[in-house]
Amino acid sequence: MLVAGGAAPGSIPLYAAGLAVALGAEWTVFVSNDEDHRRRAVTMGSDAIDSADVSFDGLGEFDVTVDGSRDPATFVKVLERTGPAGFCTSPAEVVYASGPAPVNMYELYRKSVTLTTGWVHTHALWNEPLDLITSGRFDLSPVNSALVSFEDVAAALCEPFTKVVALRCEVGCTKPTDLFPPCWRTGPGFHLGSSYKAGDRRACSAAARVSTTSSQLSARCTSWREQSH
Repeated sequence: MLVAGGAAPGSIPLYAAGLAVALGAEWTVFVSNDEDHRRRAVTMGSDAIDSADVSFDGLGEFDVTVDGSRDPATFVKVLERTGPAGFCTSPAEVVYASGPAPVNMYELYRKSVTLTTGWVHTHALWNEPLDLITSGRFDLSPVNSALVSFEDVAAALCEPFTKVVALRCEVGCTKPTDLFPPCWRTGPGFHLGSSYKAGDRRACSAAARVSTTSSQLSARCTSWREQSH
């Protein structure tokens, strides 16, 4: 599977690469000019290549490709690397609103390529990724870059980030597992917002990070999912 990352925040292409690895893709390669994103992709089990050092033509063709580059020229290259009867998904179309991206429709027709874009129907599709998380096959943590209170969201989004996780803590919360579904864990570059200070009844100290077992994570995430329906 070929995944093209790009400008910040860039969490979606990282999730795509991680899910491909979790689902047993023969080869997952993440191409990006962002060093931090490449590091996160490697942590998730993907190969990572600097887009400045690679020719897309030299990568061959892939059954599944993802364009998260936010760059029209890279989108076209990713589409061209989609093999016969392959699937290309581009979740970053909003950044292409300023003008059309040139697409070789005849080439897509000749190879029977399926191009998908648009908003995903989250509620209809979330059971499978949640099962991957609770089973331990897919670890979200390398993508997370900040855990903040709802009061700190605006400030967190003004700083460089990959994925900001916002939590609302109820009165009496004293540990991370009180704050959020335990399948959300800390990862590389993870930091706690200013509202989360040791000794604060509404928050948690940086030292009190989640340390539950896989079985506990599975049970608690399953409970959270059932309560959300």
